Amino acid sequence: MLSNIVRFERFRSTLLNNERTVYVYMPPNYDRDESSRFPVLYVQDGQHAFQEDESGGSWDLHLIADRLISEGRVRPFIIVAVAHVSDSRIAEYMHAFPGNEKALGTESRGERYEQFLIEEVKPLIDRTFRTLTGPEHTAVMGSSAGGLVSYNLGFRRPDVFGMVGAFCPYFVVIDQDGRETWIGQFHKEKPPIRLWMDVGEAEGYTVLEKHVRSAVDTSLEAGFRQGDDLWYYYVPGSGHNQKDWKARVHAPLLYFFGDVGSPIRVELNGPESVGLTGACPSFNPIVHYDSGFVATDLDGKYEVDDPLIMTVSKDGRIVPGRTAGRLLLIGREA
Repeated sequence: MLSNIVRFERFRSTLLNNERTVYVYMPPNYDRDESSRFPVLYVQDGQHAFQEDESGGSWDLHLIADRLISEGRVRPFIIVAVAHVSDSRIAEYMHAFPGNEKALGTESRGERYEQFLIEEVKPLIDRTFRTLTGPEHTAVMGSSAGGLVSYNLGFRRPDVFGMVGAFCPYFVVIDQDGRETWIGQFHKEKPPIRLWMDVGEAEGYTVLEKHVRSAVDTSLEAGFRQGDDLWYYYVPGSGHNQKDWKARVHAPLLYFFGDVGSPIRVELNGPESVGLTGACPSFNPIVHYDSGFVATDLDGKYEVDDPLIMTVSKDGRIVPGRTAGRLLLIGREA
């Protein structure tokens, strides 16, 4: 059985007063048993989900989903990829909060976009396809500004979206002089959602790891637990592009719709030497699983040969002492 992608061309939104294409991926066994119903993943910037366009590459989500389903690593699921409208993208992906009313020269329309997804798109999908409609079966995902709006959707509407994938969420705009303008804010509560967040080491000034990590730490402080309802991945060498997001999208798909499996090895990324002054660097212990899942360990155990030389907190942050020293990583049992 082959998967299939259908299009709703020129999908009209009364709430947003514009049109876009909505793409729907149906898994390979969709027509095999007409009594079966399927979980649903809603994806922002949907024109990149299944094909390249003039503005960039593709995540090839249909190919990745096909593979994971055929290998039995995830249960079959539907993907709804909602294209953006170019001149409205940032406005629609940005919810309002005090201080960002005119950020990036546009007024936020995130609340209206939220209504569009929940009141116009989702009802059409649930009427047309055999979906599992509850939040425990409904995920939302996106990258950059699409990651920001997905993050907000999960925390604001956990009654609809029970799983959230925020790739490199775009919380802060940084100009050439280093001035920061916040277009998003951290949510400090703990709704009943499962959260995936990540960021690349090579994002440049587009997205900074310190902002994404602060959002993760805020969620941990609110009661989220790594490996239960939160995973974070600080991705070595990854930039801010479709190719790099495609390379790791299998991980949240395993988390949302399958089984992450068992850890098999730990890879320690970090500096070879530590200065006595300046910013404190961090180690990034990456855990690899037998399913192909991968994530950063936020609760590692470290030992140093002399704590007076340096200490390492459980989140990997290094505090240097008076000189250089050796470090031993004790990873999770495989």
